[in-house]
Amino acid sequence: MPETIPFAALRYNLDHVSSLTDVVAPPEGPRDVARDSATVDRLYKRHPANVVRVIANRSEPGDEEHERFERAGEFIEQWISEGVLKRDDSPAIYAFRQSGSIGGVREECCGWLVGVRIGERQATRRGGVAEGESTGESPEDGSPLPWMLATDLACTPVVASCVDPDGRLFGPIDGILSGPSVQAADVDGRIHSQVRVDDPAIVKTICDSISSRTLRLVEGLRRYEAARDYRDRVRKLSGELPGDHPANFVLTMLIEEKLKAEESLERDESVVDGWLLGANCNAVGLPESVGASDGGGLPLPLAGLVFYPLVTSFRFDANVASS
Repeated sequence: MPETIPFAALRYNLDHVSSLTDVVAPPEGPRDVARDSATVDRLYKRHPANVVRVIANRSEPGDEEHERFERAGEFIEQWISEGVLKRDDSPAIYAFRQSGSIGGVREECCGWLVGVRIGERQATRRGGVAEGESTGESPEDGSPLPWMLATDLACTPVVASCVDPDGRLFGPIDGILSGPSVQAADVDGRIHSQVRVDDPAIVKTICDSISSRTLRLVEGLRRYEAARDYRDRVRKLSGELPGDHPANFVLTMLIEEKLKAEESLERDESVVDGWLLGANCNAVGLPESVGASDGGGLPLPLAGLVFYPLVTSFRFDANVASS
């Protein structure tokens, strides 16, 4: 089963950024922000520190191919030095809720943001690539890997689901989100609420509960593969990594799956280190509106709500937040 951890996130400092709505962006990918120049231009104008600058930096006249990736890393360094981004001083997990109207129907989705151990490289469906998705390092293929290499950050979570028959995992979320939360609105007006949870007892209970389940990757195969490629590159450069090295984990948005565990497993060919890879949202018992891969429903991961540092000594750690 996949090990689950809290993490010390890098986050926008609300003393410098008055509204998270101004700085978040749709996820990177072939059907998302990186392929939509009008959206990129609009987000550039929305705020000088919008995350689009580090997930889909625009090419400038006279650029060499590598220069926009270098600019992405420079923006992260600049924002940290200016106090726009701050690193948390202790690990935490995040409870989240997304809500809004989809096709005139009110929808809501909640879950957890955590780090989950990446599986080892094994063949999945169709020789390691799920139908409709390809892996690769080119931003033209929708891979976030070049941006991760430039910034040492994961800016957008993958989306996974698991069953919760006893309610221990997702049951506490309503109570946690009943208090003050950080909020952002996406481009369609849906509200994304988030609460940082660092109570050691709660964190241990939730992480242990997740680690006892099989997780289904329902959206973000490219981000998952990019995280694995990043980890493998670090291994190649540094040798075998310590088990708790952050590159061993992928930033994950976890939601509840409504199918029974045995029904869920019957729909997949194999389990790889606690992950079911290559499934699609419509096969997991989620409401028809749920599934960012169809471009319209929830859950919808946003880039920039939290940043997951991928190295042990994050290169810009001079600026550490108190919370």
